Amino acid sequence: MSHDPLDEKGQNDFTDVPLTLVDIKITKLSPLEKFRYFASKIKENQIFLITVPVDFAYLTNLRNYDFPFCSAPRAKAIVSKNFLILYTNSKIPFKFDGLTVKKLSQFSKDLKNYKNFEILADKKSLSQKDFMSIDKSNKIINSKITEKKSQKFNSEIEHLKDAFAKTDRVMKKVDDFIQNNKNFTEYDLLCYLNKSFEQEGAVSQSFRPIIASGANSSVIHYSKASKEKTIKNGDLIMVDCGGYFAGGLATDITRTFIKGSPDAEQKRIYTKVFQAFVSTYTKKYSSKAFWSDIDRNTRKKLKDEEKNGWYFSHSTGHGIGISVHEFPPRCADMDYCKKHFKKNYVFSIEPGLYKQNTGGVRLENAVYIKSLNGGKLTLEVLSHYPFEEKLIEKTMLTKKELKFLEEWQNYAKNNIFNN
Repeated sequence: MSHDPLDEKGQNDFTDVPLTLVDIKITKLSPLEKFRYFASKIKENQIFLITVPVDFAYLTNLRNYDFPFCSAPRAKAIVSKNFLILYTNSKIPFKFDGLTVKKLSQFSKDLKNYKNFEILADKKSLSQKDFMSIDKSNKIINSKITEKKSQKFNSEIEHLKDAFAKTDRVMKKVDDFIQNNKNFTEYDLLCYLNKSFEQEGAVSQSFRPIIASGANSSVIHYSKASKEKTIKNGDLIMVDCGGYFAGGLATDITRTFIKGSPDAEQKRIYTKVFQAFVSTYTKKYSSKAFWSDIDRNTRKKLKDEEKNGWYFSHSTGHGIGISVHEFPPRCADMDYCKKHFKKNYVFSIEPGLYKQNTGGVRLENAVYIKSLNGGKLTLEVLSHYPFEEKLIEKTMLTKKELKFLEEWQNYAKNNIFNN
């Protein structure tokens, strides 16, 4: 097959759209400066293909929000040592020497004209159509140039702090709705969540929200908020959501609430997940720690619950950036995750326990690598929403955990509830 239907769907339906240029106060570098950085990594006989929307968004500082749950334009680029060609049907709001703009449909045609080049590309993301457009005289080399986008500038971290504060306020509204209303469905709660993001100034949501109550919360990626599932007293309610604000970087948070009063088992499981987060977040890691170390520390705190039918059945964390699931890093116990962190990597820590046909608890907070000084890795949290104290069995907590809980909850009361 010489074409890729999914690729063409994305290109044809979401390419002629208005683009927004992110403020340089957030991005730090202009599109010209980023082009110069990319060009400095390329040899005379090489070209670099950008075929992934998030990579195009990073290079150009451009965003659009027409495509659901995404901030990246459906566009492509060819970068050489001396020129940059952007392929898009949208208007580009800047010009500089060496920049050419062409229609997206021209990309494959131009690609066929390159012969005897080294083609730098993200091999995993090349569509079949793009791959087939590369002449056999060329050598394709897997490139990781755009992994640079995972190491945020301080200005991007400051933007994310503001964006996560707004997301925390969304979660506060959702929490209040749960506690103050009766006879509402998962779908009702989803509609209120959507409205709350709009009120906080989100230009889009960063992924399809998860609103899962009762036994539905045992489904890790429960995808449809039901119009029929009425939330009852005693139901666990998992809310996993995130948004895009003016800077075009994603937020992501999960909290598990309870409608009414919890039973002893719900409190025990929630407390175990809370303890796993505290252990992972407060652990003193070496600056040489691997991504997989984050996962292993979390997993060992939850492993013993398997005998009771509760499973931690996903990785501990993922990178967060222009995409809500950015790579690198990924915090999973896999060989390819035996890599070191870099300063200002942003990722989630999201322990969870799930029991089929019963329920689930997930607590997700975004953090970033604040420093790697003195041989130590220092984490700082971006999410600050409080934990559900009704679900915490305090007799299970150590003095250190009790102190952590008190400080976390007080921060929220002083910085979220009063704003």
